[in-house]
Amino acid sequence: MDRSTKILIGLNLIFFIGLRIAAAFGGTIDWLGFSLPRPWPWTPLTYMFTQGSIIELIFNMIWLWCFCRLFLIAGTRKRMIAAYVSGGLGGALMFFLATVCGLAHGGVLMGASAAIVSMAVCSAMICPQIGVNLLLLGRVTLKTIAIITICLSLLPFFEHNPGGGWAHIGGILAGFGCGAAMRHGWLPRFSRKSVKSHQQAMTLDSLLDKIRRSGYGSLTKSERQRLIELSNKL
Repeated sequence: MDRSTKILIGLNLIFFIGLRIAAAFGGTIDWLGFSLPRPWPWTPLTYMFTQGSIIELIFNMIWLWCFCRLFLIAGTRKRMIAAYVSGGLGGALMFFLATVCGLAHGGVLMGASAAIVSMAVCSAMICPQIGVNLLLLGRVTLKTIAIITICLSLLPFFEHNPGGGWAHIGGILAGFGCGAAMRHGWLPRFSRKSVKSHQQAMTLDSLLDKIRRSGYGSLTKSERQRLIELSNKL
């Protein structure tokens, strides 16, 4: 795993253990989960790293690891973390709005799913036609994976969990927004003080444009290596 993936998964593990330790001393999930109508001010950020059960932790971390690998085909580590956090915040905002409008019943929002959905949508927005080979399915594009993920993320509406469904919609919208901003260059990926970083960003842009036009297979061996190096740096 690359460093950014380790950070995201590590935070989820730390928060999970921390919540269990707090529970042993009488703490509640409200301490880290986004609880309505009276949330703690830090919980819109911490809830996206807090899993409610060991099964949820294992399931979400497997999906997180998979989507981190997929995202790094099309984007950089910093942008991946930005998509994750934006999706989590978008999920919290949509959960809040749905509760205020009477579309959800409030309660406690927990889990990384909204943030993970945002990563899937964002990567598909950046390079929708990049293909990956999946076991039993063959070559599947990031666009197709994102569409399947969006459909699965709507299942909470059919499981009598509208709050979770609206949070996922918030993650989807955040992913669209981040992806559009990254694709059109509205979010800089380099420091303005560094000419070298600017040159690297321009090189990365040209490689991603080539992938968008002709697919990942059109890159030469040296271009693929350069793409990996720049994705890890920027």
